Amino acid sequence: HKILRILPEWFLKESLKWRTPYKVSELRLTQAINEEIRGYFIGVPLLPQQILTLDTSFVLNKIILAVKIAERLGAKIVGLGGFTSVVGDKGITIAKRSSIPVTSGNTYTAYAVLKAIFDNAKLKGKNLKSSLVAVIGAGGSIGSLCAKKLSYYTSKMILTARRIEKLEKLKEEIVRVNPIEVVI
Repeated sequence: HKILRILPEWFLKESLKWRTPYKVSELRLTQAINEEIRGYFIGVPLLPQQILTLDTSFVLNKIILAVKIAERLGAKIVGLGGFTSVVGDKGITIAKRSSIPVTSGNTYTAYAVLKAIFDNAKLKGKNLKSSLVAVIGAGGSIGSLCAKKLSYYTSKMILTARRIEKLEKLKEEIVRVNPIEVVI
């Protein structure tokens, strides 16, 4: 909206603080067995900076309200994402106050990354088996998950991360399952 460009930043931030979470969209997928799966994106109207700097209990309560909306819509599991999993104790408090399981959302993020890689490789006519694959941030939960999955589709991989110990452990795990060349 054009009006958002002329409003002062402080006004926008203050307005977001008092907006309640809301259903952004609904996904409907049909499995091979013709069973429909529904999913929802629930928006927590806060900027990343606000999530990280506002009072933790204020932010947690807003996230918990979003989880309650998902529950009312019939969700059977909630994946936190977009900074919501880094608040407080990485979702533990949120999970304790929810009647359905709560995850960090990292699995969905890794899935989206891998889907983008596979889609782009196909679009550009690249064979991943003959490609050198690099995973930046392979020491983290999302990066390590991507590295493990990609190891089935390539013969050579470069892994980077801040801590060499995590990379060495990940390399051992990958090579034990898939004897590929892994450089750290």
